[in-house]
Amino acid sequence: MTMQTLSIVFHNLISLTICACVGYIARKARILNNEIVNGLSSLLMFALFPCMILASMQKPFSLQLLGESALLIFLSAAVFLFGGLLSWIACRLLRAPKEERGVYLYSMTFPNVIYMGLPVIQSIYGTGSVFYVTVTNIAFNLMVFSLGIRLIVLGYENGEAKPQKGIRFNMAMAATFVGLLLFLFSVRLPSIVNDGLEMIGSMTTPTAMIVIGAILAKCDILKLFHGTKMYVFIFIRLILVPAAVYFIMRWFIDGMLLGVIVLISAMPAGTLTAIFAERYKANAEFATKFVCLTTLLSVLSIPFISLLIL
Repeated sequence: MTMQTLSIVFHNLISLTICACVGYIARKARILNNEIVNGLSSLLMFALFPCMILASMQKPFSLQLLGESALLIFLSAAVFLFGGLLSWIACRLLRAPKEERGVYLYSMTFPNVIYMGLPVIQSIYGTGSVFYVTVTNIAFNLMVFSLGIRLIVLGYENGEAKPQKGIRFNMAMAATFVGLLLFLFSVRLPSIVNDGLEMIGSMTTPTAMIVIGAILAKCDILKLFHGTKMYVFIFIRLILVPAAVYFIMRWFIDGMLLGVIVLISAMPAGTLTAIFAERYKANAEFATKFVCLTTLLSVLSIPFISLLIL
C-alpha cells in the first residue's frame, strides 16, 4: 500500500461526501423535494447509468480479453451471491428486523463497483484495470436490476414497494447487452456519439450522491450511529467477505484478476441501495444510513484489505 493509493481512497471519499452535502443542503433548503428526488432517481436508472455502461464497453475485441472477461463475469457473480448468502445467514442468526432485511441482503450482495471500485482499483493497477472492472459490472448490472430489486423490497412485498410486472428488464440491462455486442464485434461508435455518452455517464456519480444526500436530509443524524446489529453486517461487508474471497480465490487466479475481484468485494454498500429503496418505497432512510456508514468506514478497511493483495 503506497501513500498515493491511500491518498486516492481519501480523495474519492471526500469527493463523494461533498456531492452528498450538496443534496443534503438543497433538501434542507427546500430546493429539492420528493418529486424532484424521485425524478432524479428515475433519470439515473433510465438515462445516466445506461450511458455510462455503453461508454465503458467501447473496447476492441481480443480472444484473451474474451476469456478473461468470461472468467471475471462468473467469479464476480459468485462473489456477489457469496456476500448475499452471508447476509442471509446473519439475518437469521441475529433476527434482524423484517423492515431492515431487504437492505442488508441487497447491500451485502451488491457493493459499490463503479463509484468507488473503479478509481481505487485504477490507482493500484493502472488504466489497464479499467476494462476488467467494467466486465465485473456486467454481472452486477444483470443481477442488480433483477435480483437486486426483489431483495431491496423484502419486508414490503404487500405494500407500495412491490415491483411492477416487467421490472426485470430495463434500460440499464438493455445497455449492458448492447455494450457487450459492440465489444464482441469490435464496433466503435462515432466519436461524437461516444463523447456524448461519456459526458452523460460522467453525471452518474455526482447525481447519485446528490440523491443520497437529499435522502439523508430526511434522517435523524444523531441516530446515524445507533444500532449494534448493523455493525455486524458492516464488518461482514467490509472485512469478512473480501478476506474470505482472497483466501478462496488465490487458489484459482492471481495477479490483476485476483486483485480486481478482492477489491470489488471490499467496496462499501453501493449508492443504488439507497436509490432503489427510495424509488421502490422500501426503507430508504435505513438504506441511506447503511450506505453512509459503510462508505465512511471503508476509508479504514480498504487500505487493510489492499495489504493482502499487494
